[in-house]
Amino acid sequence: MVPEVDGGPWRPLAETGPVIVDAIEQLARGDHSVALVVSMHPTVVALWTTAPPAPAEFTEAFNQRCSAVFQTALDAHFQREINKAIEGDSGVE
Repeated sequence: MVPEVDGGPWRPLAETGPVIVDAIEQLARGDHSVALVVSMHPTVVALWTTAPPAPAEFTEAFNQRCSAVFQTALDAHFQREINKAIEGDSGVE
């Protein structure tokens, strides 16, 4: 869910939104809880990418935070953690 300008596939909400809604509807037919969780992630990205600009004194900090979060996605950090959990290697006892 990284915007194109930050190296990801996320396009403007008008273009991406209908595709995401269709996918979530398909998921909801099979598992409502999965659809709920999946719907949360694009919501956050949509809020970040459609929000009005931060006040000037916060712009740099906001952009740095977004870049850091997007970079973890581009690095597949979350997917590695999910894979570890599935394989039983999450470090949680």
